[in-house]
Amino acid sequence: MSGCEEIRPRLTELALGDLDAEPARDVRAHLARCAACRAEEAAASRTLGLLKTAVPPSTERRLATVEAMLGARAAAPSRRSWVFAAAAGVLVASGSLVWVASSPGPGLRATAVVGGADVFRTSEGRGTPLAAGDRLHPGDRVVAAGGGEVRLEGQGISIVLESAAAVGLAADGRIALERGTLRVETSGARPVKILDTMNNLVTVRVGRASIQLRDVRVLGTFETRGQDVPAPAPREVTRQRLSVKLASGEADLDGSHGQRLRVTPGQEGGFEVDGRPFTK
Repeated sequence: MSGCEEIRPRLTELALGDLDAEPARDVRAHLARCAACRAEEAAASRTLGLLKTAVPPSTERRLATVEAMLGARAAAPSRRSWVFAAAAGVLVASGSLVWVASSPGPGLRATAVVGGADVFRTSEGRGTPLAAGDRLHPGDRVVAAGGGEVRLEGQGISIVLESAAAVGLAADGRIALERGTLRVETSGARPVKILDTMNNLVTVRVGRASIQLRDVRVLGTFETRGQDVPAPAPREVTRQRLSVKLASGEADLDGSHGQRLRVTPGQEGGFEVDGRPFTK
């Protein structure tokens, strides 16, 4: 087990101490040489620390909180670090899920659904058809059907999910983009913050932009220890490339490794699969 796509689903189990000794060693060995996965593991540990301090001192309640976090991840395995961000805003009280009042969330409503879409709500653990007029809450996940389109609006912002795009709503108001293309527009009263699966952050302060997270097939790289250990044959793995096309206004990009990039109107910018920033 050495690829990021194999390791990341195990980070929650590692943070909870639920991995057996051998797979835990494999994960830690990968973390020792992969900065991106170390960042995700640190985020998971921070979230569990928040849960320990936020949840009342009851073993049953803490266990219920952790089970809710794991259940949300199991319902949609492709969600990565945003699940931890959403779970950090949850308390378990009297057997129900309650979002922290100081984190109002995006306050979005579906105003148009063309071609079909599903919404996965934290409280339900399963997908149901999304309809125009439905309100969305922190922890919800929206997946547009292939060939469909979904418009979300609220608090001076508009977000359109194009065909097969998938997003999650975090408790801090950010939109977690899992895949596909979003068209966003804001009047400037409230910026739109888009977080991708690698923890790159796009902030559209005002204006209109198209944000795309596209799968790219690349050859995986491997490390070996010792001269007598043959290197495994390279194989294709899937990585994601983030790009932003700004039609008008202002947009900033903050990379997961400290990269900073500002995109100007008429320009496209983003991060390659290896994290390198680009503009054109």
